[in-house]
Amino acid sequence: MPYKDKEKAKQYRKEYYARDKGKWKQYHKEYRRKNKKVLTIKAKERYKKYKNAPGFRERVNSNQRQHYWRNPNKFRKQMRERYYNEPEKSAAKRAVFCAIRAGKLTRPDKCSNCNKLCVPDAHHPNYSEPLNVIWLCHKCHANLHLGETRGVISV
Repeated sequence: MPYKDKEKAKQYRKEYYARDKGKWKQYHKEYRRKNKKVLTIKAKERYKKYKNAPGFRERVNSNQRQHYWRNPNKFRKQMRERYYNEPEKSAAKRAVFCAIRAGKLTRPDKCSNCNKLCVPDAHHPNYSEPLNVIWLCHKCHANLHLGETRGVISV
């Protein structure tokens, strides 16, 4: 029933949906199931628009920092567990860090896969050889771990 008064209309909709909540919940669930592709595409478009908005990265970083400082024990626990659950990986990371600091290993100024100028990450193809690393930009490193290698990388 249409109302000219916005408050009455709002109250009416609230009561209307409350009368048969299960029916509407099922309707929305079915709608999302049928239109999954369209909804996914729309969500990606919204995210792209939001992501390109000024100040997006600063907000995300700020939120992450706040989350860390509100839950420091949670993050420390995760890091500790990762350190103890993967000792070989941790030792390899530490060896690279120490070698860079001591000057035994030099970090190049570009990615060995795409030749992009950056501060590359050290990728270990084999943790038993800790100083045998491939220097990759963050994007190529992420793609390698996702299995989307291109070009030079063959691990």
